Amino acid sequence: MRSSQPDFRHAASTHVRAPICSDVTRRRMLGCCLGAVTMSKADPPSATKELAEAREFLRKRQAQAAEGAPGFPYRRQESTTEEALAILREQRRFVPTNDPDIVRRGIFRFDRKPEEERIRRTEEFIRRVQPGPFEDPNYFALLAYQAASIEMALPQFQRQPQVKDPFSRIILGTVHGGEVNAFAQAFPRTGYTVVLVQSGLIDFVYQSAKAVVEAINPFRTPDKSALSTANMDMDRIRAELKVNEAPVNRVYRTLESYFFKGYPRAFANETVADEQVPFLGGLIWMAERWITAHEYGHGLALPIDFSKAPYNANQAEEYFADCAATTLTVASGWSLDHLPAEVSLAGANFALACLKTCRRAKSVVTRGKEVRDEGNGSHPPNELRALQNIASFRQFFDVQYDGGRVPEPTFVMRKKAPAQHGFGTEQSERAYFFSNVLFEMWPAVKERLTEQYRNKRQLHPMWG
Repeated sequence: MRSSQPDFRHAASTHVRAPICSDVTRRRMLGCCLGAVTMSKADPPSATKELAEAREFLRKRQAQAAEGAPGFPYRRQESTTEEALAILREQRRFVPTNDPDIVRRGIFRFDRKPEEERIRRTEEFIRRVQPGPFEDPNYFALLAYQAASIEMALPQFQRQPQVKDPFSRIILGTVHGGEVNAFAQAFPRTGYTVVLVQSGLIDFVYQSAKAVVEAINPFRTPDKSALSTANMDMDRIRAELKVNEAPVNRVYRTLESYFFKGYPRAFANETVADEQVPFLGGLIWMAERWITAHEYGHGLALPIDFSKAPYNANQAEEYFADCAATTLTVASGWSLDHLPAEVSLAGANFALACLKTCRRAKSVVTRGKEVRDEGNGSHPPNELRALQNIASFRQFFDVQYDGGRVPEPTFVMRKKAPAQHGFGTEQSERAYFFSNVLFEMWPAVKERLTEQYRNKRQLHPMWG
């Protein structure tokens, strides 16, 4: 039975601003943080003890999550630094092209010097964190690359070079436990922020992205004018999902594995069809990057007094972190990965759609019914957060689509979005498209999870 809960699709063509922080407040906060950063530098000797404290907090949280968890999927070892570095080099290996300034990784092309710098920064980040015995080196290497991408976007906003880079005091890691989310723990005394990303969130984003890309059925064009194209008609996708259960099955089995089996990953060692790679790559990269950048946003928020926000002060920091994440994801997606703004925004909103789906699923397996996403004291509803992403983009970027080459988004500082913006209804709908495909699968997934609840299937002990 189709849920009556509103999905992001209802907002796809709506041009609104989020109601929590005024445009002036968002501009002041964003300018305070993004306009005051410089290139990342190694920590000075005085920060060594503070960095060690941040690492210790991260490792304790990882150990607590792994303690007594029979489904814990990683082998315990004293350090995973060298393993993470080796995995990074394998993941990010590129080959030259006929142009000495361009390199290639699979079908994707990158400017050589920025990509070499991004890999160097990723290695530096891994060494800064020194991942411990309960880290997943594969997932950590993925997120470290996204962290380096975020930090490389910062010089585009540079206004006060004398101000120390606040991102040099952010570290991150993955944890395994009974949540599908990401968190940031700030330490005002030292200025450090520890970002903790649940391994289940990374896996769910990846598997859900594979499901929606399979649902749109990418194919090679006969004239080979594009690497691949896909079905973007929602009515046809709905019809296809009725006869092809594979996408729904992927989402369901991923959730089933996490809730009932303690997350020994449902799918492993799979190959991806060539036709799916162009869609899958950009969607996953930008979703992972936005998640990471959002938690970075909490680190940026340390010096801000949100009690002065003119609306809901308790939720103002979340909206600020979303705004910073969207800005950094769009800027880095264009400058480093040559991805248009709507792809970066699609990844951002897809991350929120995954969080919404996981919350829906948890309510079904624990309470037997779907609970409306109304947010909580500190977090707005995900639907409003997705609207905020589009509103923030329109406020802080200009872009013009003329049917020619992919346009460059240009960063601007202004009080509010203009009445007319080059990022219109068509582009907005693209930013919501993958989220809405995932939501089309939810009724069938919900039915299967409800059946497990009715059968009184026991949740894995890690869910308490």
